Amino acid sequence: MARTYLIAPDPKETGWPKGVPYIIGNEGCERFSYYGMRAILVLYMTNALMFDVARASTVYGNFTGLAYLMPLAGGYIADRW
Repeated sequence: MARTYLIAPDPKETGWPKGVPYIIGNEGCERFSYYGMRAILVLYMTNALMFDVARASTVYGNFTGLAYLMPLAGGYIADRW
């Protein structure tokens, strides 16, 4: 439904809140570091920690699974309290 105004809204009060660029920047940095770390995690475990490939792959799979599943558990807990 279209809104009709007697006077135009103040352009300073419309649009995005001032903090949105910081939120977007923070999310971009977080995603960059997460995917960058995932890309080299198995290499680090096999070369620096001397894990065999099977164990490093298991740790990688567990880490990735937990990274995607823990927000569901956190959301459930947050909704209950």
